[in-house]
Amino acid sequence: SGAWDYLRKPLDFAPLQLNLRRALAYYQAKRADPAPLGHNTIIGSHPSLMACLTTAAQAAATNGAVLITGESGTGKELFAQLVHDNSGRQKKALVTVDCTNLTATLAASLLFGYRRGAFTGADRNTDGLIIQADGGTLFLDEVGDLPINTQRSLLRVLQTHRFRPLGASAEIDCNFRVVAATNRDLMDEIAKGRFREVLYYRLSAFQIRLPALRARGADVRLLAEHYAGELCRGLGIGKKKMGPEFSDTLMTYDWPGNVRELINVLQSALVQSLDDDVLYPQVLPLELRLRHLQRSFGPGDSEKAPAEPFPKAPEAPIGDILPPYQQFRRQTERRYLQQLMAAARGRIPRACEISGLSRAR
Repeated sequence: SGAWDYLRKPLDFAPLQLNLRRALAYYQAKRADPAPLGHNTIIGSHPSLMACLTTAAQAAATNGAVLITGESGTGKELFAQLVHDNSGRQKKALVTVDCTNLTATLAASLLFGYRRGAFTGADRNTDGLIIQADGGTLFLDEVGDLPINTQRSLLRVLQTHRFRPLGASAEIDCNFRVVAATNRDLMDEIAKGRFREVLYYRLSAFQIRLPALRARGADVRLLAEHYAGELCRGLGIGKKKMGPEFSDTLMTYDWPGNVRELINVLQSALVQSLDDDVLYPQVLPLELRLRHLQRSFGPGDSEKAPAEPFPKAPEAPIGDILPPYQQFRRQTERRYLQQLMAAARGRIPRACEISGLSRAR
């Protein structure tokens, strides 16, 4: 949990002093700012993102392997590019290997290349992806999907930086730095026998765990403003402002697809907004607006805090706190129906479908 040491009774002050000095020196060195990262692609200021940028800066200053994990759409490829662009290898290529399409039968020829005549159809010498990364960075995207047999071959290359192309008579050297990314839990994959443990440790000298968008708070608004501006320029339309209700709706959604989903939603909203200068919630997908409506009425049953064993006594008579029940019911019902019709965009059949109410009701 980050603890340096613990106290033992009876307390001996001399060892305590020594431990405190060592701990302070360690944490001051650890917190020393690394070389600043040159980037303009990572948007946000949430502490969890800042911690990832700090680790990326430390990784960029070395040749150690980097493992980037996180949900789909959190920006793993952006971070791989960031590490490469700020490293001593930036003048060489960043070569991406899509491990999801790397079948066991094609892996050897794609990774290691082949010589003319190595197999039927090999009519010329062809360099593999690894040699293309010589002097640069080899990015293994979705490394958790790599076939188990290919993992064994790749492990040897990572250990020795030597390999033999198919049909070649001798091995060749290759100087590359490896960055890997995955949305899988590799420890779980190891437990299930689908990922080699020794390969995991070879890939993870530095680990960067990217936070999900729903855990980044106000970064959602910053990202939305940034990408809305970019999308407007790409679509050839004037810049649009985000109305407060539009921003609030974005902030209350869980974003299972993370930043990638946010960009797609914004693009759709901009196309639907036509000549409006301001973006309103009505141009957002229905599931976003419904989620905002649900949260505006308070937490659902699954989100309620555990009940206290005894209710707290009110500080004032109950009549001074709550309105009469019928008045409260009318106000609440009116607010619900107004938001329901907004979500249904004025269409009564759709409102009935969402609410479960009959048309007569």
